[in-house]
Amino acid sequence: MKFKILYKILIITMIFGVFLIYLSSYIGWYGYEKWKYRRSTRGDIEQSKMRKVFVKQVPFIVVPDTIKTEGMFYIEKGYTYGKHSMEDTRVLTMEDTKYPFQLMYKGFNIIYLKKDNPNMKDSIHRDEIWLKSPIIRDTIYYRLLKSKGTNVVDPQFTDTIGMIKVFDK
Repeated sequence: MKFKILYKILIITMIFGVFLIYLSSYIGWYGYEKWKYRRSTRGDIEQSKMRKVFVKQVPFIVVPDTIKTEGMFYIEKGYTYGKHSMEDTRVLTMEDTKYPFQLMYKGFNIIYLKKDNPNMKDSIHRDEIWLKSPIIRDTIYYRLLKSKGTNVVDPQFTDTIGMIKVFDK
């Protein structure tokens, strides 16, 4: 008799567990519809190469040249996740967006300001620049920041210590 009750409790618990896993997946992945939004590798060049969206590394100059840095800039194809997995990559084309490429960076605390780039015709989204082609036609200027505290977003806690000029050969 005890075994029948334990068996029923175990079956109900397993069914409830499977239901919770399904519900979590549905709310977490399908609820947010993560496959619909543009993604980037956020400076992880290895991930960019693994996803096969890496296009090329882009030269840059730091002004003043006394500032030494290990950073880098590169262009990658824009992409979204696959419908059922973050590991799947769906590369964006001109049919999906007007800007199928994006300029990424690694190793800098920088800010992009439109007033430093008045002739920039491409699109800016947060800290990414979306490009129509994998060629940078004009020099792009970033301000190199040095943090004075923990809040690097607030201008009162950062100083501009230089400029970075990103260009194509």
